[in-house]
Amino acid sequence: MIKALWLTVVGVMVALFIIPPSCSAQVKVKLLNITETRYSNNPLADKTIPESNIQFSSMNKPGLLLTVELQGVEVKKATKYGLLQIAGKDDAGTVIKQQAGGFHDPGEELIVVDRDSMYMSDKTGTEDKLKFEIRTELPSRAAKKVDINGTITLSASQPTNVDIASVPTKIGQSIKDKVLTQAGITIKIVNSKDSFFAPDDAEKAVSFEASGKLDAILDVKLLDDKGKEISTGQMTSGMSNGKSYMLDSSEKLPKNTKLRITIALNEKSTKVPISLKNIPLP
Repeated sequence: MIKALWLTVVGVMVALFIIPPSCSAQVKVKLLNITETRYSNNPLADKTIPESNIQFSSMNKPGLLLTVELQGVEVKKATKYGLLQIAGKDDAGTVIKQQAGGFHDPGEELIVVDRDSMYMSDKTGTEDKLKFEIRTELPSRAAKKVDINGTITLSASQPTNVDIASVPTKIGQSIKDKVLTQAGITIKIVNSKDSFFAPDDAEKAVSFEASGKLDAILDVKLLDDKGKEISTGQMTSGMSNGKSYMLDSSEKLPKNTKLRITIALNEKSTKVPISLKNIPLP
């Protein structure tokens, strides 16, 4: 049975559909909802509205937005997902192309699986699930249904922690570690006051520069002497030969603060087919 919820927002008609799941090999592919955005007066075509006011607002480009969930053994093992390749066709014969996704685009890169962000406080039973968005061009106005086909890549790896003890005392040092060497990554601890971000109080921050195979870095965090995570903000910036990181705390960091970098070792990728048929359009 298909359930639908209709919403009207500033001249935009949106419908959310819950569709029964389809199975593919060891991975179930389920469409959670679909929204269609059309404008009677397209703000992107209105030259009197600054583009910056549209690009980062809820007034997104016209198109379809599908939220899809994967479930299965391969999903549970995955540490990254992405490289999404999608094409569609509606029942009026219109071919629908994939659109860019946003700041982190699963169509362009592999993204670290973060179920805290995906499912927020409702993470019960999500260990073998992940969800992502597909954006496409609009179907024909005459269309009633659409088919979406393609693939998404799941990357499984062996997450391995590299712990750098007393990191505030290691400014200027390049870190030697066999896991970093195996992953093809170099790390250098730098003075936060000389970093790209230059915080107000360098003693509240840890900064480092990374180069090499940076997509193998799954996570970075600071730990206290009891192994408890220290709450920090995280900022990154691209460099000509790598990336600069800064972890910024609200309190002065003790000398025995530990930097933990989680590395993906022995990555193996699997392409999961996506085949969603006869999706009712809003």
